[in-house]
Amino acid sequence: MEPLTDVRQISKIAYGYMASQTLFAALEFGLFSLLSRRPKSEQEIADETGVAVNRMQTVLSALVSNGLLTRGFIPSPWKGRKGRSIGIGEW
Repeated sequence: MEPLTDVRQISKIAYGYMASQTLFAALEFGLFSLLSRRPKSEQEIADETGVAVNRMQTVLSALVSNGLLTRGFIPSPWKGRKGRSIGIGEW
């Protein structure tokens, strides 16, 4: 095997590792089963998994970045400066 000479090759390995660790964490926490029932807020997910909300935000964001999860949008009664509905995000 040839030695790696391009930083992009090393990055590909590192990002692949991080993506797999995020997937393993999601499986360990039971996130996909939890979210298959209905969309939930970050706080609900954190409460139900016992993981701190700031840590769960990191995991959820990584799952979205890797295409394993999407974030939903629920309209709220509040309006922004341009009269548009301000959404409350759920996963």
